[in-house]
Amino acid sequence: MTVTDSAPAPFDALDPGAVFAAAESIGLEPSGRLFALNSYENRVYQLGDEQGALWVLKFYRPARWSDAQIAEEHAFTFELADAELPVAAPLRRDGESLFAHRRLRFAAFPYLAGRAPELEDRATLGLLGRTLARMHAIDFMYRWKPFRQGEWKSYLLGGELMFSDPVASPSEAGVVQRPKGMSVFTQWQFDRRKYGGVRFDYTTTIQDPALQRKSATPYFSYYFSEFLRLRLNFERRWSEIPTEDHRNTFYAELNWIFGSHPPEPFWVNK
Repeated sequence: MTVTDSAPAPFDALDPGAVFAAAESIGLEPSGRLFALNSYENRVYQLGDEQGALWVLKFYRPARWSDAQIAEEHAFTFELADAELPVAAPLRRDGESLFAHRRLRFAAFPYLAGRAPELEDRATLGLLGRTLARMHAIDFMYRWKPFRQGEWKSYLLGGELMFSDPVASPSEAGVVQRPKGMSVFTQWQFDRRKYGGVRFDYTTTIQDPALQRKSATPYFSYYFSEFLRLRLNFERRWSEIPTEDHRNTFYAELNWIFGSHPPEPFWVNK
């Protein structure tokens, strides 16, 4: 099909009446208050209900993400909420958090205003301290360079071990475990501009420490200059979460550096 100026856009039918109807279809009672929020890919609206509460309705662009990808995003948010972290988890109805209206998929989130922490407020400091204290990590880094090959050869080996406070497993009755994770990476510098490496990650989920996920990610980096780097990555994932198992992902990064940067040359141990 040829796309012309007259071809319908994905959100052509998403007028205020459609937004209100979508909200009513999941049991919300719109008061008539509606405000469009900034969003590049999707359409996002702040909506008020008859009880005075504010909601954020997110309409997902068609054909951009699969239901499984959105479900994974929601599941991670639920994990964070179950771990008592202050996040806006999507509304659930009959165990579902992804809904559809007029063939548009959407989700509803409670409105939480973001703001910079008030570091002079003792309650804010207490919240930050309790959150940070629940996460623990140990890391290491080994660097090697041969003496006779200048600055254009190097080797890195590093890793990190992370764990949190114990939580009860919902899938295994009576089992209490610490959510934990680890990562190990190794990198070799081929010459002044080219690096190759591989990273291995292992984690359990925050919500259910009995569920595990693993991934291996080889990568290649090329520095055009000290301000511009290209990195190509391929990730192979194994997971006890069905929507993640045996997933292959390829992605490219192009990184620019603006402003101040380390005084050593860019080809040294990056």
